[in-house]
Amino acid sequence: TSWLTASYKIGIDYYHKRAISAMDINSADTPDGKVKQYDLDRRDINSDFLLMFNKDFGKVGVNAVFGHNWYSNNRISRSATGNKLGAPDFYHISNATDVQAFEGIRRKQIFGVYGDVKLSWDNWLFLDLSARNDWSSALPKKNNSFFYPAVSLGWAITDMLDIQNTYVKLRASWGQVGNDAPIYATANYFGAARSGGDGFTDGITFPAYGVNAFERNFTLGNQDLRAELTSTLEFGAEFQFFKGRLGFDVTYYDSRTEDQVLDVDLAPSTGFGAATANAGLITNKGWELMLNARIIEAGDFAWDLNANWTKYQSMVERLAESVGKGGIGLNGFVSASARVIEGQPYSVIYGNQYQHTEDGKLIIGSDGWPLADTEQGVLGDPNPDWFAGIRNTFSWKGISLSALLDIRQGGDMWNGTWGVMSYFGMSKETETDREIRGYVFDGVVNTGTAENPVYEKNTTPVDFANPALGLGSYKWLRYGFGWTEDNIEDASWVRLRELTITYSFPASLLDRTPLSNASISFTGRNLWLATKYQGIDPEANLTGTSNGFGLEYFGMPNTKSYGLALKVTF
Repeated sequence: TSWLTASYKIGIDYYHKRAISAMDINSADTPDGKVKQYDLDRRDINSDFLLMFNKDFGKVGVNAVFGHNWYSNNRISRSATGNKLGAPDFYHISNATDVQAFEGIRRKQIFGVYGDVKLSWDNWLFLDLSARNDWSSALPKKNNSFFYPAVSLGWAITDMLDIQNTYVKLRASWGQVGNDAPIYATANYFGAARSGGDGFTDGITFPAYGVNAFERNFTLGNQDLRAELTSTLEFGAEFQFFKGRLGFDVTYYDSRTEDQVLDVDLAPSTGFGAATANAGLITNKGWELMLNARIIEAGDFAWDLNANWTKYQSMVERLAESVGKGGIGLNGFVSASARVIEGQPYSVIYGNQYQHTEDGKLIIGSDGWPLADTEQGVLGDPNPDWFAGIRNTFSWKGISLSALLDIRQGGDMWNGTWGVMSYFGMSKETETDREIRGYVFDGVVNTGTAENPVYEKNTTPVDFANPALGLGSYKWLRYGFGWTEDNIEDASWVRLRELTITYSFPASLLDRTPLSNASISFTGRNLWLATKYQGIDPEANLTGTSNGFGLEYFGMPNTKSYGLALKVTF
């Protein structure tokens, strides 16, 4: 019929990777030689059945979609590492006398049914109702079903009043989104044992030296896991004036994520280091503003401005009772880590700190040096005060220049790179500050007792470096390997994220060609950065796209790149 359509689509995305790497005999760090073969197969299947309804009943419009989705992921990785090569310049696994093999299998399936019904009245009032239910193999069978609905309302006021050249629309919505657990988090599994890894070396992976060994997962499985559920309430408004030359969009949202799936630290005496659990309630509130304007339009010249501004607050409202004062570790090291702590923003920086009074003053010892605290604490919030993006586009007779400024205000970063370089005497700071003599730390000295402290201003001078007293007297070695509190910095920045110059060929040049349009563009990205951050890049993240941010430790900076593009339309 003209108002009812059914469709079915199935797609397979298959990926295969094969790699061989080798170190020949007499290599600097592998004198016996080494060869490794690696194979990866990944297959994703998506199956979708849709039933679509679209019909008007007078002033009432109905657009509905009902369907199901089946997703299957199958990933198999295999590797063989051969040590002690028999002959040089022969990179084959048969040339190795000691071979270690590995095979990893990861499988997951999700089956879902859903519906989305959009209702409209006279094209100025819109109501959208939707719901979905998923069944996931990553959850225990008794909890593998989770349901999440949503509703939204939009009201185009100017269309209702038939006002021309101006557009005003108000909107409100409430919705939920479900999310399952990490794969294989519901049970305990055994894998090839590994020993001796310390972050600098790979250690030993079994089988080794004719012995095979298996060990349990580091993380305790949970047969009672439930899907986490995020509920979001949102209000917004859209305005356009002067025939669309000036537009605003404002949004406020308030979301709550319940039953957050996190790995909770366990005492090593349990035989595990962590346990996967529904451990938290996290809220996220924020504002988003957008502006678009054609500032100048005179003849062949035009100046367009697009800007956005975002401010949010993410807070850990509640964690499981079993979680201790130090919260849940997301990523990082023993001395500095990103953690989830009740009553704090998400992913706060936690680590080694100095002693402070209740009002925050630094406590100095009788020798003039700050006193180290025996306990770690919260040292920074990596979440920015706000984000902004500003794009200006200038165009004239087929030539356009577009520049995007990316701005971040506030937010802390642990500069682990700087801290470790200072510890080894390799940072610029150690070259200049080692000459400082008689420095007086701004803080207070306790002249009373631990039970009844009496604080007086510190007046004892210290030398940042005194070779006569040995390395232990150096400021950068005194507290250990890169003291965390010394290396917390503001990560604000202003970047020229993108600059593009485009020339569109005039139609008169294309009349005698098969082309209808043609343009050539030159683009540069990450061309300029203004920041007080002393590390590699204030946008770097030690742990990549995984949970936890605010840590920078010998990461890769953003890449400055240039590109040339020719676009043609036939």
